[in-house]
Amino acid sequence: MGFQVLSNVEVKLDDARVWLARLEDQRAIPRGLRKCRRLHDLPATLAQVIDDAPVIMMAH
Repeated sequence: MGFQVLSNVEVKLDDARVWLARLEDQRAIPRGLRKCRRLHDLPATLAQVIDDAPVIMMAH
């Protein structure tokens, strides 16, 4: 049995009728003077929900 690593992605758990979402690290990576790149993308992650089932969001 394997597992899937989730990163800014959602997976529908059909048996439980819920979405399991994992948001990437909520830290910034420096990209120069006063600029940074963020790893998380909440809008893109939530855009993958295609029905009214509840979402369990994992974030750290």
